[in-house]
Order: sequence, then structure tokens, then C-alpha cells
Amino acid sequence: MNAKIILTAVLTTALIALNAGTALGADPDPGNYRSITSGNWEAASTWEVEDSGSPGTYITAVDYPRTGDSANVRNGHTVGVTAAVNVATLDVDGGGTVNTSTNTLKIENASGLNIDASGMLDVSDAGVLQLDGGGTHTNAGTIELSISNSRLNITSSSATISGTDGIIDGVHNSAKVQVAADLTLTVAFGQSITGRMELHGLSGGSALGKFDIDGIVDANVASETMKFAAGTFEGSGTIKATNSDSIVQFASGGTYTGLATNFVLSGGGDFDVDENVSSTGGFTTFASGSKIEIAAQKSFKVYQP
Repeated sequence: MNAKIILTAVLTTALIALNAGTALGADPDPGNYRSITSGNWEAASTWEVEDSGSPGTYITAVDYPRTGDSANVRNGHTVGVTAAVNVATLDVDGGGTVNTSTNTLKIENASGLNIDASGMLDVSDAGVLQLDGGGTHTNAGTIELSISNSRLNITSSSATISGTDGIIDGVHNSAKVQVAADLTLTVAFGQSITGRMELHGLSGGSALGKFDIDGIVDANVASETMKFAAGTFEGSGTIKATNSDSIVQFASGGTYTGLATNFVLSGGGDFDVDENVSSTGGFTTFASGSKIEIAAQKSFKVYQP
């Protein structure tokens, strides 16, 4: 009899402790987080979390979003990633900003990244944005690869980046978009890769990483280069050089003979052709002051549709 009474008392105490923890804001697993202020990603004070017992109600967070969790950075907030972090999904509202600084931000889920118009994901100072889950990620704002060696990596599954008027902007010529061997990054209609950077399909499998360009690649920074560094390039979008001495370089080692893209040269922009290039997409514009420089024993073939 006494043993039974003692056991009941222990269970009652445990239940009270559990309820108290929920009231104080214990984070569910996985958690749905949203920002309440600007701050560091790893600071619980930057976030609130959805109450698992009352969907749609947010309570004080005692942790930050990490593996398996979802994060939403809201309008007017800038959240800095100050250590490597994984998160299942990330939504950046218009007017919201995520800055990776020197660290790696991994998106785990298929179709796990969504950036609204006027939202910003700033991959800066050797930082990395890694899309692990594949699927179709939506970018209607800006993914900016700023400062040296910042990277957008496709490493585990082929992925598509889609969204009206979305921009992937390279602000440094050592910034890179890298696609692992045997995988494809599709740059969908409505997306633009702009500025100066390297597009690099990596080796190590049965085939080089591939870029399927159905949107726009635009070398639009004067006297700077958009370098197709390696890999296989296909697609039916547009490849452009549109500023004074801006260059699209088709570097040696890439495969550019399956293109259906159309080409635009304007504003004194140039193409440097160090490997064979052919496209069935034709030229939309070839303006005075622009040029195509073709390396010895290489060819540049364009078929008008």
C-alpha cells in the first residue's frame, strides 16, 4: 500500500514538471521558429517558437532553429549565422535578411528554401549556402555571393532554383556556384545569375556537375568576368554580357555543345571562348563595340532558330 502511494506521488510530480516546462516555452522537436528581432541565429532571444500544443501560437524560445527545425526570418529583421548550422527549411520574408558571414548554412529538406521578393540571403566572406535536399527552391529576392570565396553548393541532390525576378548575384570574382558530380542545378525561367563569379561543375563521379540554364546568366559588371569554369552547360535561357568589357568566359574543360540558349552582347560586353561552344538558340543582340574572342582550334557555333 505504501509503495503504491509513493509511486503515485512520483508520477504526479513528473506531470507537474512537464506542464511547467511547456508553460515556460520548452521548444518542441522539431520546432517552427520565427524571428522576433535582429540578432545572431544561435541566440534564443532572436526567436520565438510555435507552441506544439496550440498551433499558430508562438511562445518564448529557449533554443534556436537547428537540424529538423523550420525558420522564418521576418520583415525588418537581420539574422547573422555565427556558427555552422543546419535547418530543415528557411523562409526569408520580404525585408528580411540572413547573413552567413564566414559560416555554412545547410538547408536539409527538398524545396526547403523560400526567399520572398525583397528578401535577402547574403552569403559573405567565405560563407556557404548548401542546398542538401534537392527539389525546387524558391527565390523571388536575392541570394548574394559577396566578398571572396562565398559559395552556393549543390552537394547531395539535384536542385532547381525558381521564382519570379529572383537574383543570384556574384559580387566577387572568386565567388562560386558549385554543383557536385552527377548532379544538376536548374536555373529556372525567372531567375538571373548576375555579376562576377564562377559557375563550376565538379568532377569525382561518372559525370561532371551540370548547369541547366533556363533563366538568365548576365555578366553585367564592367571589366569583370562571369566564368563558366567547368562542368556541363545546357538549357534554353539567355547568356549575356552587357557592360563595358564585361566578359562571359567559356573556360577550357567545360562542355558547352548542348546549349539551346540565346546570346546577347551589348554595352561593350564580350565572350571569351576557350572551349568549343554551340547553341541552337541564336543571337538576340550583337551590338557594336562587343566582340567574341575564340581560342586557337576552338569554335563558336550559333544556329538561328
